[in-house]
Amino acid sequence: MGQAMLTFRLREALGDDADGLVEVTSAGTYGLVGDPIEPKALTMLDELGIPAPPFESSALVRAVLEQTDLVLTATREHRAASVSMLPRASRRTFTMREFARLVEAVDPSQVEDGDPVSRARALVDAAAGQRGYVRPAAPDHDDVADPYRRPVEAFRVAAQEIDAATRVIADRIAAVVQPAA
Repeated sequence: MGQAMLTFRLREALGDDADGLVEVTSAGTYGLVGDPIEPKALTMLDELGIPAPPFESSALVRAVLEQTDLVLTATREHRAASVSMLPRASRRTFTMREFARLVEAVDPSQVEDGDPVSRARALVDAAAGQRGYVRPAAPDHDDVADPYRRPVEAFRVAAQEIDAATRVIADRIAAVVQPAA
């Protein structure tokens, strides 16, 4: 759901620029490999009017972390697993909800000048700089509720949390890479 929602929200926010600027992929820290998207997740995407891209689950590997400018996870546990795999990626690894909270505190006009990719990378650095200053109400507020093997309502809660976070993230990325003239 996260990959589909962030891709959709970025395309809404960036228009035609999204495909040439940002690539969103998904990999699991504990998930099964080769599985299709969960049917209940498809139902949630449909309810939100978000098309589901072709999908086959894959495992997160160190090489992916080495090449990625931003890593977004569902939970703090997933973040910890990612950072354990590549500790130097800790500054660019966040839970989705954490990144949304931190990036909301960044003033887009304060992000350094440069090409759009450099500005997006600077946004990630600026969000990391907000850690410790912009705190969640409770630590678990940075986690997306895990719906796995639960009723459709659990998927609905997770979808709402992911959608809220990806809207903020996409809007803030768009504000940085397409600054107002």
